[in-house]
Amino acid sequence: MSQTGPRNSGGPSVVVGLTGGIASGKSSVATLLAARGAVIIDADVLARDVVAKGAPLLDEVADRFGPSVLAADRSLDRAALGRVVFADPAARQDLEALIHPAVRRRAAELQSAAPAGAVVVHIIPLLVETGQSDRFDLVVVVDADEATQLARIRTRDGLDEPPAMPGSPRRPPASIGSPPQTW
Repeated sequence: MSQTGPRNSGGPSVVVGLTGGIASGKSSVATLLAARGAVIIDADVLARDVVAKGAPLLDEVADRFGPSVLAADRSLDRAALGRVVFADPAARQDLEALIHPAVRRRAAELQSAAPAGAVVVHIIPLLVETGQSDRFDLVVVVDADEATQLARIRTRDGLDEPPAMPGSPRRPPASIGSPPQTW
């Protein structure tokens, strides 16, 4: 049973965690599921929303990382913040400690608002790495070969050259912690 919300006549019937490496096709799978009526909750979108201009969490991020992470209009300068947190593992952990709880709270609110009997799909790129596999009735891992991932990134980001891929861009399905389910 999922720990993301109650299973009663007023809640979702199935809660799915959808994960995979960068440019693996998570959004494509989510689009197909949404077309069939699934409620989609995207952690990346929520992570942007919780630090949007004027959001209380943005002030906390600026307090922790300094005014250089804010743009002139007082919105988050994602590139500046990225330079800080990707160069310093402790800073990245601090950012995650701020962002992840806020994203999870908002995701729980959205799931609670889903229609009775809905299939709710949470897109969480770092689902496995953040230890959330057991929160879902089912975990779906989307995978693509590295050449496909690089091509998608180039197309998505309008790049002429292949991007540098930090770490391993792929995550094998067996890494979800419990035995994978195959359909």
